[in-house]
Amino acid sequence: MNSSFFSTPGQGFGSGVKASMYPQPFNDNISKKNDRQLKIAKDVLNCFSQGSNREMFCDFIVVVEEREFPCHRFVLSACSTFFEALLRSDMKESRQKRVVVKGMSPDIFKLILDVIYSGSDVLTPKTIIEIWKAAHQLQIVFLMSLCEDFIQENLNEANCY
Repeated sequence: MNSSFFSTPGQGFGSGVKASMYPQPFNDNISKKNDRQLKIAKDVLNCFSQGSNREMFCDFIVVVEEREFPCHRFVLSACSTFFEALLRSDMKESRQKRVVVKGMSPDIFKLILDVIYSGSDVLTPKTIIEIWKAAHQLQIVFLMSLCEDFIQENLNEANCY
């Protein structure tokens, strides 16, 4: 038995195995699986975003500046830790299935719903700060991160003052 099997550099378990040793179809299969998963995700989001389905079976109302947005408790709580905490609680809003949200415009909240329900890319230089603030308020972590990435990607000398 070779006592230096694991102690000699380059001779340990898995050493000498190169990516080129794997057949190319292995890498292609991973790519195809990722493509299928992306297509499935898009199709599921498309089901949510269908006009007739969007308000079907809504069980919660979000009110922003007196404008009512029918929503699904499950979708809100899955995307927002604010809504998750609210909807898990015994607070009045949870029992009445209605909450008034202040600190953002109805247009911004609508854009956030577009992201949540359909995966729409609604980020623009004009709306980015308001969407980020609303995402922060509602604790929608993935959207805050998308906003921050958008800002970093679009930051330049002309708009940094």
